[in-house]
Amino acid sequence: MILRNTLKRVNDNRDQMNRIQQHLASQKRVEKPSDDPLSFSRASRYRNALDQNKQFLENIKAADAWAGTTNESLNQFYDYISQAVDIASRGADGSSDADIRASMAITVKGMLDDVINLSNTKYMGKSVFAGTLTNEAEPFELNGNVVTYNGNDDKITRKLARNVSEDINITGQQLVDSGMYTGFLELIAGLESNDVTRIQNSMDTLKQANERISGLSSSIGSLRSNMSLLKGRLTTLNVNLQSYISDEEDTNMENEIVKFKSQETAYQAALQSASEVMQLNILNYLG
Repeated sequence: MILRNTLKRVNDNRDQMNRIQQHLASQKRVEKPSDDPLSFSRASRYRNALDQNKQFLENIKAADAWAGTTNESLNQFYDYISQAVDIASRGADGSSDADIRASMAITVKGMLDDVINLSNTKYMGKSVFAGTLTNEAEPFELNGNVVTYNGNDDKITRKLARNVSEDINITGQQLVDSGMYTGFLELIAGLESNDVTRIQNSMDTLKQANERISGLSSSIGSLRSNMSLLKGRLTTLNVNLQSYISDEEDTNMENEIVKFKSQETAYQAALQSASEVMQLNILNYLG
């Protein structure tokens, strides 16, 4: 019985040393629930939150790229409309005649073609201004003097944080409602018909369109600013979560080395005791 108890202590000491050596080698104190159920549970919760935040950061990255593409297109719309307003101003001037206005009409037609192409901008193969019909045919078509929108007015929503969801798209219907296409078509018609009043009316429509396009651009800019703030907060939170996981799981090298030395001393003592016990026999107890 003495020998059995002594060998048990030797094996226990050896197992403790092996566990400490494993902690030192892996630098992980907790790798499975049995190592420390409470720490393992807390570390698992932190890791789940970390994984969720990483997905939110991916969502923000994709949403910001979409919004960036949208904003770039809106800025180009603004430039085209500004040019059209300038042409309308010159076209409405009394110094322009029918031939000059006809030449201007050709220029504006080319600009409208560019605007339609810009309205069909894609990001990663998906139409930016098609509402939720991003994988359908081109959302905008120009047939003669008619611009047709084939998308819808639905919003694309992305979850950017646990309690934060944002609409990330500008729909083609919003572009139509700005009056941009109407202004271009009206300007072309006024220039071709040498109608000064119609040209002046188109100029007013285009100016209003530019204000609305500017407003849409501002809303996208605000969205991108909010996403940037969210990204910063999530990045900081993830650093903290990683630190919490480390606190729960990682080995404190100094403490483990001290524990190892203590177990090593106890192991040597147990081996000495076992050696002495093994030399005993029943004759040692007979007088």
